[in-house]
Amino acid sequence: AMVVALPAASLAEEAAAPSVKVTPYGFVQLSGFFNANTFSNKDYPAAAAKVQDGGSFLMSARYSRFGVKLAVDDATNWTGAKINGGIEFDFKAGHLGTTSTTWYNGVMRLRLAYATADWKTDYGTWQVLAGQNYGIVAPLFATSITWTADPIFWQAGNAWRRAPQARVTFTGGADMLGFNAAVAVLSPQTADGTSPDYGSGNRSRTPSIEGRVGINTKFDPVSVAAGFGYLTGKRRLGTSPNTTDYDTTLMAADVSLGSKWVDVKGEWFSNKGAGDTYNTITPGTHGTATVEIGRASCRERVYSGV
Repeated sequence: AMVVALPAASLAEEAAAPSVKVTPYGFVQLSGFFNANTFSNKDYPAAAAKVQDGGSFLMSARYSRFGVKLAVDDATNWTGAKINGGIEFDFKAGHLGTTSTTWYNGVMRLRLAYATADWKTDYGTWQVLAGQNYGIVAPLFATSITWTADPIFWQAGNAWRRAPQARVTFTGGADMLGFNAAVAVLSPQTADGTSPDYGSGNRSRTPSIEGRVGINTKFDPVSVAAGFGYLTGKRRLGTSPNTTDYDTTLMAADVSLGSKWVDVKGEWFSNKGAGDTYNTITPGTHGTATVEIGRASCRERVYSGV
């Protein structure tokens, strides 16, 4: 009886085991750059350098990208959720050397690393995301083949960010009119501080909070989507014990019209002290101001955007 039962139990366990679908993806991109004059980054035709030192020619493959998507098909898991995830890299974290013979050795950069759990109900779908992913405020990117290493037009003002976060999203609505809402708790990001993970946002001991609501509809063959997002956070400036906390905000509206022939996308945003939280024009621009209080004086950073 045991000889028969053991193989049968093994087969039952195999039948109940979840099915994991692994989908690798990516591309190899070789870029060539001929610059008539000086860009801030010689291999990224975006911001011109303030101090000109002539043009250049170079080639780069560090915008190449690879990743893996995971989908778990397990209807018997105790949560009742559909589980997905992904991890994605490129080679824009820096360089192993600064000379022309070593510069091309790009350091691998983590772009995305996340897991999601989805629950479908009669009135809509709930999703919980944990990991590193894009922010939910100002979520639109120009349609292009690769976005290069970062979304194009960001140095023309398009706001975007990737950050470690926990997010809850609801999607629902009727066939003609869909509705979605999301809220996320993100790691503070500021282009200042004495170490990569200790800027004025981290010092405030307050996470970034993002929220967005949106609607979408389709009039065949055109689809329309619109949304409004809001960020709130804090900065702690100054030297302990003489510190001051500042509120930071960014609000954005986005509209997207799409068809099989053309996409039209647009965003508007206004920020207060959050320009370097997002990768906008000249993130992290700051100066130093002296404030006289009676006979004492203190110095603090003052942040501005362009």
